Amino acid sequence: MSVAELGARLERLPDVLARHDLYESKGIGNEVNFHVFAYPPEAASVVEGYVPRLVQRLADKGLQAFVFDVFQEMIAILRESGHLEQALDLERDKGTPALAKAVRKMLHAQALAARLQERRREQPHDVILISGVGGAYPLVRAHQLLNNLHSDVEDVPLVLLYPGSYDGTAFRLFERLDDENHYRAFVLVEQVD
Repeated sequence: MSVAELGARLERLPDVLARHDLYESKGIGNEVNFHVFAYPPEAASVVEGYVPRLVQRLADKGLQAFVFDVFQEMIAILRESGHLEQALDLERDKGTPALAKAVRKMLHAQALAARLQERRREQPHDVILISGVGGAYPLVRAHQLLNNLHSDVEDVPLVLLYPGSYDGTAFRLFERLDDENHYRAFVLVEQVD
C-alpha cells in the first residue's frame, strides 16, 4: 500500500466514524461494535501522527473521541508503580523476554482493559480509538485486549488502529507474526473506492 493510499484511507476515517448506522447497529449477528483499521507497520508514525487530526475532525462533526494508547498506558503504569527505571534497566541488561516475564503480572490485558474502563469514565466520548498496540508487543496482544473489553464496551464503537493486517478473524502483527487466536471484529476502511 502506498503512502497516498494510506492517506486516502485515513482521510475517510472521520466520515466513516460519523456514519449514523455505526452508532445504532451491532451487526446482523449482534456482534460487538468493534472495528479494526489495519495499516502497514512501516507507516505506524504516519497513523499515530494522524490521531490528533482524527480527533479534531471527529470533534468538527460533533463526536468526541477517547484515545487509549496501549504503549503509553503501559509506561504510565510502570511510572506510577515506581518500576519504570527498573524495567528500562532490566530490558537493557537482559532483553525484552526478561522484561516481559518480570512485568507480566502488572502489564497484562486485563489490567489494561480495566485501566481503559477507568479512564474512559473521566471523559465523555462517542467513540474509542485504541493505538499503540505495536509498542505493547510482546506483553499484550490485540486479541487479548479486545477479549477483555468485549463485555465492558458495548455503548460506543471501538476502533483498533493495528500495525499489520486483519482479515476479519485473524490478526497478523507487523505482517510477520500470525496470531493463533482469532477475534471477530469489523474491518474499517479496508480499501479506497
